[in-house]
Amino acid sequence: MADWSGPEERPPLVCLPGFTRNSRDFEELAQALTGRRRLICPDLAGRGESDRLADPAGYTMATYLAHLRGLCAALDLRSISVLGVSMGGLLAMGLAADPFVRVHDLVIVDVGPRVPATAFDLLDLYLQKDHSFAGFESLLAHVKRYFAACNLDSELAWRWFALRGARKGDDGGYVPDYDPAIRVAFRSDLRGMETAWPAYDGIVARTLVLRGEQSHVLPADVAEEMTRRGPRATLVTVPGTGHWPALVKPGETELVAVFLDGRDPASGAHQTAPSA
Repeated sequence: MADWSGPEERPPLVCLPGFTRNSRDFEELAQALTGRRRLICPDLAGRGESDRLADPAGYTMATYLAHLRGLCAALDLRSISVLGVSMGGLLAMGLAADPFVRVHDLVIVDVGPRVPATAFDLLDLYLQKDHSFAGFESLLAHVKRYFAACNLDSELAWRWFALRGARKGDDGGYVPDYDPAIRVAFRSDLRGMETAWPAYDGIVARTLVLRGEQSHVLPADVAEEMTRRGPRATLVTVPGTGHWPALVKPGETELVAVFLDGRDPASGAHQTAPSA
């Protein structure tokens, strides 16, 4: 878990990464929010520095939510803000809908209460493959191919992104920094996401949705519906980006910072964000 210090009088921001990612993805956001918010970024079970589960059937949303509730209790977090990316966004919605967790602000990055089945199919195909790389350059080529939709804008950004999601072995090779067994319960656990609408409708936290313009995970019609239902989120579309805005560009991190400062990052309910 990464924990960046911030003012105690403001709710800390709990940041939840995507399905195969980890807490290191939020370094640029932490830098952008220096002195403005404390960031608490846990590694979900089986990712990053968190332990792997003995029983792979435990890699479920219910398990992750239980762990997050336990973390809030252990750290005595009585009021929080939550940001979640992709699957982390589903978990963020779950926390915000929990009557026993007080969520002040909610940022959902490129996911919604309904996810197209094709998005799950693509992730399932990715997880079924054995991803291992003899050296960093082959890892980098893989990341640039499979995560091209993040639309990172420099070679350095791509290199950091690749390193953050991988673990180097004693032989000098690289593997993704997650337990391959996270795929075991994935298909049965995340199907039928239409049932997430009731949870979303119960959210009262002030909410921002960041959507990649070309996202296949958060369709435009679902994103628009999120502005009319439940917390009636503010929707900002990030141009030139698919799934997902990686929150490494200044223009993307500033959107979050503005929202957490209590200001509207869009001039209306739906605005296109700057690309940098």
